Amino acid sequence: MSIESPEDLERLREIGRIVGLTIQEVRKYVRPGITTAELDAVGDRFLTAHGANPAPRQTYNFPGAIMICVNDEAVHSVPGERRIEAGWGARLAILAAILAAIALGACGAAPARVAAASGTTR
Repeated sequence: MSIESPEDLERLREIGRIVGLTIQEVRKYVRPGITTAELDAVGDRFLTAHGANPAPRQTYNFPGAIMICVNDEAVHSVPGERRIEAGWGARLAILAAILAAIALGACGAAPARVAAASGTTR
């Protein structure tokens, strides 16, 4: 998208804000035992509730709303029944669109390690 007007810039800012909030929301659910499909559903609901469309689905017919990888998986893994285990790395990549504005957000360069006891990421 080229920024050709103040409205274009505002759409980019808004979708960037939504992507950042989506990352924060999905991270709350990363814990041992949750499946990547369940994390995907969290991201899908959050994006939809904020008026955004998952860009991979919209543009490429990707079967998930967000992209999640654990340990050895590539970032573009399809969400499914793989359950996250304690000590695993989990990375999120979220692309979303509002009209022609598309933003990408990724959860850190280093994977968040899933904590066994607390259910949080560190």
